[in-house]
Amino acid sequence: SFDAGNWDAALSNYQNALDLVEKLGLSQSDAISSLQENIAKTKIYMTIEKGKKAFAASEWDEVISQYEKAIILLEENSKLLSRIDTKENRIKLSRIMLHAEIIKDKQDVAKYLKSEDFALAIDKLGDIKESISASQFSEHPEFTAILEEVAIQVKEAEKQLLLIEQSSYLTDNYEELFLKHYPAATRSALSAPSIVFLRNIGDKLLFRMQCTETAGGRPLRLQMDYLYAPSSKKWSFYTEQ
Repeated sequence: SFDAGNWDAALSNYQNALDLVEKLGLSQSDAISSLQENIAKTKIYMTIEKGKKAFAASEWDEVISQYEKAIILLEENSKLLSRIDTKENRIKLSRIMLHAEIIKDKQDVAKYLKSEDFALAIDKLGDIKESISASQFSEHPEFTAILEEVAIQVKEAEKQLLLIEQSSYLTDNYEELFLKHYPAATRSALSAPSIVFLRNIGDKLLFRMQCTETAGGRPLRLQMDYLYAPSSKKWSFYTEQ
């Protein structure tokens, strides 16, 4: 059963054998330590197998749970497992757990980016960075590459969040801004604001604002460009030189 990977049957048979040895009073027999080692190995392999199946099914919480159990079993039975390098296996399991956690968080990031929830995406990317930085694998090339990818994604998400926030500001305040630069206009005649991000000018962000002025029955389209400086958080009117 053990060789065939039939862990339930193997565990049951080993446990029955151990019960029999104990009933026969063979407490000093090498059979006891051998059976106890086989029982520990079976439990570990059974748990790892569950983790593998969960990984194949993309059930990341279950992957993490099963490999955590496997690590605990390794630590609890380290003295029994004479032919297993418990430290090496613990490291392997920890790496797989970290990968599962990263994959899970990346899927959440993709979901948030798709729905343009950039603040949540940034928070989740922060979780990935924290998980790697706090792990024993923070200097490993495969994980430093992920950290570099995360840094790029955070920068882009922060830019998109900034664009949304500043577009909202312009939309909320378009009347005051147009009245400031079009003194002949009246507040009641302004409607249908439209904000478009055009491009970066150095470290500043250029937006184009438009709205409709309806006066005397003839609608006019008003337009102006506004420049935002993130460093100073200030706006300025912009004209092409």
